[in-house]
Amino acid sequence: MNQRYSFLFKLISFSLLCFNLNCYFNPIVTSVLSPPQAEDNNGFLGIVAALSPQSIQITGQIIDANGIAVSNGTLTILSRSNPSEGLLDSVDLNYGGRFYMKVSTGDTRIRVSQSNVELFTFTLSIPELGIISVSNQTLAGPRINNLEFYQIGFEPNYFDVFAVNPFDQSSFTAWPSIIQITFTEDIEVPSNMQTYLDTNVSTSPTISLDGSLSSVINGKILEIRNSSGFQIGTNRYTLGIGIRSASGKILSPRSFSYTCNAPCSSPL
Repeated sequence: MNQRYSFLFKLISFSLLCFNLNCYFNPIVTSVLSPPQAEDNNGFLGIVAALSPQSIQITGQIIDANGIAVSNGTLTILSRSNPSEGLLDSVDLNYGGRFYMKVSTGDTRIRVSQSNVELFTFTLSIPELGIISVSNQTLAGPRINNLEFYQIGFEPNYFDVFAVNPFDQSSFTAWPSIIQITFTEDIEVPSNMQTYLDTNVSTSPTISLDGSLSSVINGKILEIRNSSGFQIGTNRYTLGIGIRSASGKILSPRSFSYTCNAPCSSPL
């Protein structure tokens, strides 16, 4: 009996082995179990996609050399390194000097004008998605502020500084008694002005801001009075995100500076 079972076991094992070998070497069976691999073109297509120009939505604010928004101006496209369908040749700036436009990757040469008068030109460079820079600006002083990408089909709404008084980058020998910051829409009125200024207006070097006489006037203007602690040289103000519009929008980043020359006396 043991010999019979041993013989049967060997016979079954040999049959299974032959079946497996037949499957492996049989070209018809092999083609089903291991079909030929299709050529992978994904790498090639990826290279083509990377080299092809892409359309991107960007936004930013144009401000002049005095720190005032270029209200209702125009951006005109002078040239593109990568022309693409569906791109406009010009776009309008809104009241706050902000633009929303579709551009292609590569270099775009742009003219800024207001009331049909050219202010300056610049080159907008987007070498790849997520990277943007400005160069070859024909006039020193104006700035393209807060350049950002945004999703196609969705136009964000921004809260910006419209102007500062005295003008940004002004120089004087006596510190002004009043500094006014005008926004593009009504601002949220703080319950405690001193805390509001201490929290949302940072200065370098440190300048003391008097909240007792400071106030919001005409809805859009933050008026800061009786500053002290300013120094000879450049004094910079940076506005924080705690400054919000009455509708709750967060302020876009903004800074401005003044140069106080000797004797740099106290406000008159």
